[in-house]
Amino acid sequence: MRPWRGVSAEDRRSARRAQLLEACLDVVGDAGVEAVTADAVAQRAGLSKRYFYEAFADREQVLLAALDGLLEVIRERVAVVLDGEDDVDRRIRRTVETLARVLAEDARTARLFEEAPRVAVLEQHRHNAFRVFSELLAAGIYADRGAGRAEVTSWFVVAGTVEVLTRWLGGAVPMDEAEVVATIADIGVRLSGPDPS
Repeated sequence: MRPWRGVSAEDRRSARRAQLLEACLDVVGDAGVEAVTADAVAQRAGLSKRYFYEAFADREQVLLAALDGLLEVIRERVAVVLDGEDDVDRRIRRTVETLARVLAEDARTARLFEEAPRVAVLEQHRHNAFRVFSELLAAGIYADRGAGRAEVTSWFVVAGTVEVLTRWLGGAVPMDEAEVVATIADIGVRLSGPDPS
């Protein structure tokens, strides 16, 4: 296919896909994950619905792509923290700060993260991401506790942190960002101490 105004067909498809993803997040931010449909996303993007189906098979696929984008940002930023800090306490605190900051910096992605359990495929995807994050923590923070204890501790920290931050984003935790981060980090630091056995 010939370029149109100097832009290749592939580049135009990529641009439309990015436009649709932004529109999906806008719909989530305004009305929640239940409001995401092919019609709603295409209309918000100012594109024909056929372009939606050119990029995504259905609403679940566009939601998955949006969640993937968020989870990849979290993974990359947490990996940078774990690679860049030698002190375990600082690693834990900066990891929690990073997660809270990523979720708090865009109300649309925060709502997507908060409401993911309402869509089965998103909840399963989020669960898989927890496994990846727990493996990062097990290797980067809790490795000296032994494989089994490191795995359990990391799962506990990841699941607990996500649950608290999700409730905080939803307004159920009466703390500001600094307070909630400090509280979670204190727990993580205590769990990184000497193995009680």
